[in-house]
Amino acid sequence: MSVESAPEPVHRDQARELDLPVAPPEDGPRHLKVAPRPARGRSLVRALLGLGGLATLASLFIIVGAHVVMAQQSFELDRVQEDTRRALRRNLELREQVALASSPERIISAAAALGMVRPGDYRTVVVPNLRTTPRGGTATSTSGGSGPSTSGASTSGPSQSGDADRTP
Repeated sequence: MSVESAPEPVHRDQARELDLPVAPPEDGPRHLKVAPRPARGRSLVRALLGLGGLATLASLFIIVGAHVVMAQQSFELDRVQEDTRRALRRNLELREQVALASSPERIISAAAALGMVRPGDYRTVVVPNLRTTPRGGTATSTSGGSGPSTSGASTSGPSQSGDADRTP
């Protein structure tokens, strides 16, 4: 029967040189202790700090996005204002063209270019014994004459002083 003997203990320095695990000394004080559980308040603080950081980043992105949108809207506003200025200038030009085209001098010169002339003397034709209907309808002659006469004056017709209808 053979009794196996326990292996000879190896000194710490030798165990380290041979890369063997070193057992803690049994007789001396231990340097390692069990770590206490973290307090619940600390984890809550860390979570709140993390959420605060995320909220800060999110608000920064929102602010930057808002600035980008405002810059784009500013460019759009400038473009619309320039379009409005152009439209107002064009409106003024068109008003000036209308004023020039409708001026009496221009109308007279355009009429002359088309061969139109100003009317000459006006002559009033007086028909004797002419009566008008109450509604201003057709006139009837009371005399049985067959033609106009220029010798007599009309009693109910227009006068020769220029109040009559003028015919060129």
